[in-house]
Amino acid sequence: MRLGTILGIPIRVDVSWSLVFLLMTLALARGLFPQWVPGQTAAAYLLMGAAASIALFACIVLHELAHAVVGRRYGMKFDDIVLFMFGGVARLRTEPISPRAEIMMAVAGPLMSAALALGFWSGAAMLPNASPALTGILGYLAFLNTALVLFNLVPGFPLDGGRIFRAGVWHFTGDFRKATRWATLTGRAIGLVLIALGLFDLLTGRGSGLWTMLVGWFLFAAARASDHQSRLEATLKDVPVRTVMNPDPPVVEPHSTVAEAVRSMALARSPRVPVLDLGRLVGQVEAERVRGISPHEWESTWVRDVMTPIERTQTVEEGDTALRAFRRTLDEQNGELYVVSGGRLAGTVTRDSLWDLARLRLEQRRAS
Repeated sequence: MRLGTILGIPIRVDVSWSLVFLLMTLALARGLFPQWVPGQTAAAYLLMGAAASIALFACIVLHELAHAVVGRRYGMKFDDIVLFMFGGVARLRTEPISPRAEIMMAVAGPLMSAALALGFWSGAAMLPNASPALTGILGYLAFLNTALVLFNLVPGFPLDGGRIFRAGVWHFTGDFRKATRWATLTGRAIGLVLIALGLFDLLTGRGSGLWTMLVGWFLFAAARASDHQSRLEATLKDVPVRTVMNPDPPVVEPHSTVAEAVRSMALARSPRVPVLDLGRLVGQVEAERVRGISPHEWESTWVRDVMTPIERTQTVEEGDTALRAFRRTLDEQNGELYVVSGGRLAGTVTRDSLWDLARLRLEQRRAS
């Protein structure tokens, strides 16, 4: 779900964050805040828990924005910031161009969290006469941002510390892929250690073991996925997207009927079909929109009346690489992009075709 845009970067929230917000609010209201700030009502504790959870949301956004702002100064591009169950991530569209760029981008987040922790600690200390509820929330946010700094500096990819570690290896070896391999191996090892520690806590009756295991599993899975994706992406970075695209997809025009659009979607086996006006890509017809029209009206309804505009994220330029197209398809529900050249449709490319090409090239590299 998209919440809005800050500094030109879309902010999105995964559905899992809603669960975390609810669980954190209840845990704070029933556990931590009654111990830290005794004597409040149940409603007050719920409000404190909700306020602290919302503030944590803002802190994570600021942490990721710091990455994006500094990364932009070093030529990196970001698609968006996504909040999910285990935190947040500023999703890179392009890899860092140098070890220095990666280090500067990686440390920006922990520095922001450290500044926030210092600010919250200072606020709690400088407001001795403030309400206990306010000082309790400030103290909790200071503690949490401090923990966020320490955890993110763990040298396991894709954590910030893992990126710093990768940049160091990259600097000394001059090999970005080798550095990624080492950083992801470290991330997997740390993930396994956390899983083991969590299991030990569970077996000894401690309540935090399950969460530790979940964090360890996330880190292990994320590191393994990053390594796998890095290997696949390496096979696509020098391939022009025009060599992978379908240069002759079914299309319709604004004065075509919805019935023709439905037939084109069936022919393309796609839930949408591009709309061209004198060769220029002007929109698309989506199956979801067509479902709201009675089949009896398909022959009498014009495409121009039901077509929808095309988002920038649904297109790639003909001169782009297959790697950039692949990254774009990850955000598209049906995994298909329009390839354009000067506003004209040059073809379409799908996630499946890019995956197949990447796997084939990876197998060829292994065989050689």
